[in-house]
Amino acid sequence: MKNIYILFLVALLFNGCGKSPQDNQSQTPKDTQNSPSVSKLCEAWGKVAAKIMESRQAGMPMSTLMEISKEDKTQQALIVKAYEHPHLQTKEYIQKSIGDFRDEVYLDCFKKSEGMK
Repeated sequence: MKNIYILFLVALLFNGCGKSPQDNQSQTPKDTQNSPSVSKLCEAWGKVAAKIMESRQAGMPMSTLMEISKEDKTQQALIVKAYEHPHLQTKEYIQKSIGDFRDEVYLDCFKKSEGMK
């Protein structure tokens, strides 16, 4: 089962998610406001975050995810952030944790891309 998570995570991590939210900061808020590219970028990072948290909740060692992320500092920051959350036991709490983490990362991405605080 862990191998499935690793393969899926690798596919997500390296499939078009190479830009960090900070890469869009050179644009002005007017240029990025309601921009589909910002929305898609943040949605992609949200999906990556969900898979990272899903792997974390499945018991995957943090070191494995860090190895998969190679030298991508943004992905590594998400991994660290996910492992700061507790490992949960019940399916209901795990699903809530995954969704909350996904939304937290999406919100953070959107705020940074739009120059919000």
